[in-house]
Amino acid sequence: MMKENSLSYAIRLACAGGLLAAGACAPAFAQQNEAAMQRVEITGSSLRRTANETALPVTVLSRADIDKSGVQTTEELLGQINSVSSAGGQVNGGQSGLTTYGKSAVSLRGLGSDKTLVLVNGRRLANFAGGASSGADVNVNAIPLSAIERVEVLQDGASGVYGSDAIAGVVNFILRKEFKGIEISGLHGRPTRSGGGARQNKLGLVAGFGDYEADRFSVVVSGAIEREGNLLGAQRDFANSDTHLPYFEGGATETGRIEGTWDFPGGATEFDAGTNARSATNPYGVSGTGYGNPMAAQGKCGDIGMIARSGKGFSAGAPDDTQTTPNCTFDTGPFVSLVPNRKFKGGTTLLRFKLNDQNEMYASGLYSKNEFVNPIQPAPLRQAFYAGNTLFTGSGVDPVLLIYPSNPNYQIAANYLNSVGLGAMVGHPLAVSQRTFLLGQRTTRDIAKQQQIILGGKGTVGNLNYDVAYIHNISKTEGNVIDGFASIFGLSKVLNDPAVHWNPWAPLGQQSPEVAKLIAGTKYAGPTIAAKSRNEGIDAKVDGTVMTLPAGDVALAVGLQARDESFDLLPAPATLTGDVIGLGGAITEVHAKRSVWALFAETEVPLAKGLSGNLAVRRDSYSDFGKTTNYKASMRYQPMESVLARASVGTGFRAPSLTALYAPQQVNTSEQFTDPKFPNNGQIQVTSISGGNPELKPEESDQYSIGIVLAPTKSFTASFDFYSIKVDGLIAAPSAQQIVSGYRRGAAGFEQLVEVLPGGEISKVYQFNANVNSVKTQGVDIDLRYKENLLGGKFMANLNGTWVRKYDLVNTDGEIEDSVGTIVRPDGSPLVASPTGVILKWKHNLSVGYQSGPWTATLTQRYYKGYRDANDLDGNAHHVKGQALYDLVGSWAGWRSIKLSLGVRNLFDKNPPLFIHNGSQFQSGYDVYQYDPRGRFVYVNASYKF
Repeated sequence: MMKENSLSYAIRLACAGGLLAAGACAPAFAQQNEAAMQRVEITGSSLRRTANETALPVTVLSRADIDKSGVQTTEELLGQINSVSSAGGQVNGGQSGLTTYGKSAVSLRGLGSDKTLVLVNGRRLANFAGGASSGADVNVNAIPLSAIERVEVLQDGASGVYGSDAIAGVVNFILRKEFKGIEISGLHGRPTRSGGGARQNKLGLVAGFGDYEADRFSVVVSGAIEREGNLLGAQRDFANSDTHLPYFEGGATETGRIEGTWDFPGGATEFDAGTNARSATNPYGVSGTGYGNPMAAQGKCGDIGMIARSGKGFSAGAPDDTQTTPNCTFDTGPFVSLVPNRKFKGGTTLLRFKLNDQNEMYASGLYSKNEFVNPIQPAPLRQAFYAGNTLFTGSGVDPVLLIYPSNPNYQIAANYLNSVGLGAMVGHPLAVSQRTFLLGQRTTRDIAKQQQIILGGKGTVGNLNYDVAYIHNISKTEGNVIDGFASIFGLSKVLNDPAVHWNPWAPLGQQSPEVAKLIAGTKYAGPTIAAKSRNEGIDAKVDGTVMTLPAGDVALAVGLQARDESFDLLPAPATLTGDVIGLGGAITEVHAKRSVWALFAETEVPLAKGLSGNLAVRRDSYSDFGKTTNYKASMRYQPMESVLARASVGTGFRAPSLTALYAPQQVNTSEQFTDPKFPNNGQIQVTSISGGNPELKPEESDQYSIGIVLAPTKSFTASFDFYSIKVDGLIAAPSAQQIVSGYRRGAAGFEQLVEVLPGGEISKVYQFNANVNSVKTQGVDIDLRYKENLLGGKFMANLNGTWVRKYDLVNTDGEIEDSVGTIVRPDGSPLVASPTGVILKWKHNLSVGYQSGPWTATLTQRYYKGYRDANDLDGNAHHVKGQALYDLVGSWAGWRSIKLSLGVRNLFDKNPPLFIHNGSQFQSGYDVYQYDPRGRFVYVNASYKF
């Protein structure tokens, strides 16, 4: 055992009362108590060492830190780490309107969740199985928060140890393995605002049996049940409308827009945009902007559940591109889910059996089930959304919603068209858009299951330590729709029957009882997809001391890892044809697999007193991408007890995930965007083709870091770590706005990603995964901690922050996009780096706490610097204001084994600053990745151990 110097003692003392909200333990060391001075394995290395020997910055979140933070889910836990970025990540609330199946993913340094390796007890989990939205990432909410003993976050990459794909870093969840007795806990929390919603209830159990030393075995099991209610946009005034002039205006598909004439009833056997589209030879054909709405002309948008919309039709072509027609739009704001309805149950188990004093066998298991019920707005239907539906071919049913001149309600359209100078359209069948109110709100129920089984043995043979294990991982996703969905073919067949006199402009979509019954008969409720991701293999390593030099022992570790990966996607029959309204086009089956094996070695060499070096080398072999060799080298120098300097350099290689390569290319509706060529059209949606790309190339990275830790007194520590990471061949899926803006400015490569109608309008975008070029990011992690005895108790103050110096992304046309503190380019078009969030310039957590006897209180400030969001409707740049939110947690443990906690998140109930998104989310008015829409949230937690 090493002698503990003043630096290690000061840092360990500060860590003993460290707070999660301040970034947890001082990142120089990875343990927090006396056990830290024993030789243990630290995240980022295969060698066993004392915690104060490590040369890599490891942030540790202890069980005590988690309890003091007030977070209620694993997603919230990771969101408070400053190196975790919203860019490239995903949160529960961000899934509304998107097919994410409830996934929450973590992105270190903003480089993407697929470059952040998530481990449980140092072993991989299966990647989330979620269809085209999935990637090489893990659903962190599959890990029960109550089962976590601590979380170790290596923010410096670990390609030489855990895998070449750990480019951005590693998040390692260490589950409880030492527990005696039984502990029952319960939590109830709710927002304090009127409107309710998003209440939380949790019940947890942890039990430990057997004494490992005395009984030669120990068993620790945990289980949790959680419930969280949903919250809709209508319940929050900052998010209850997608129109807030002059900042943003919604453009969701409305009811009753006249899309154009349809001159070959029954003759169009499949979707053909070129034949049906408006052009010089077909001046009144179907158009993306349409020919206005009769209800808008009468000032009656509200009667059909719409709101008036600014902008004009005709702006793309014949017969008069200066003519303005009145339009309505559907306000999605009240219907969008801000927090989904969530049910969770899960548990873990760890069994250890002592064979003798040097060897043991162990087995561990993890199981979780997340169920999300997510209501959103009624489904839209217009002619462009029929793309890819295979049922219409040869059926004689037109792929469009039509109203015929023989329909008595046709006169509404005729009067309107004559009044705006479009009388030439009268007498022709008309294509019209609809928002299908009679079907009800679309409601999905998605179930995500995760399981892990590990069987292994470890111990000591001679002077060597060994650990060998078999790992079996499965992630399953089941998609279901339970209300608000219908067969597009069935609905079109019913409404396009000339004998069915439906009314496209009926108040709130209400139809006659006869028509309503026909519509109800087309509803669909049932499964959408079943997906499975599997990861199975072996992991073996040996480490020990190989020689002794004058400066100390030379340590060496060698290991072998081998695994098989597979991804299977089985669409339900209804989604095979693309026939379910609001779910996009046809989905095809996917069956993909690969094998990966790796050899790695790591050595720690003491070079002189206080100076040591570490080198890790790894050789990975992919069955589909060949072999790659990567390394990680680091040095640690401690010239005096109060100063520690450290540095590292390394490389990485990430093969595209199976889902990124082979997820089905599906016809969908794009997110809303504004076409720079026709800005007066406002936000629009077009047909989108998205999914995997078999032509993807691997990503490769180079990185380095340098840092210093200072401990001038036993009460104060400070650490500063500079990092630099460069990734070549960065894989990303472009947003519709990125594609259209790039195409309009003539950027290279974007002309292949769009289809344009004869009148100049965009009709389709291709949003495949692609290697967009490269990205380089640099910044500094700062950690300051102070702890002192005061007034008979302990006072703690901690500041943890990350400052990002640069995040320069080189896009496909060779331009460098400065992506720090903004989600848009200088001209207001979106950045490639910000499809899901922003790279914040500065983010910190500042906390102060006091403990006296059984009482503990902690006040935390969560702060981020403001940033630029999208332009307002007048083209002016807009900036989101920085925000500081405060959390207060108090606990008491003064009677037997009972502990009570009372906490408040967002203590002063602050609203979010105004945010203009760039098509990256469906919620409006606030940034879903920076603000919890519940507002002030109060909770009480109680536990009893016996």
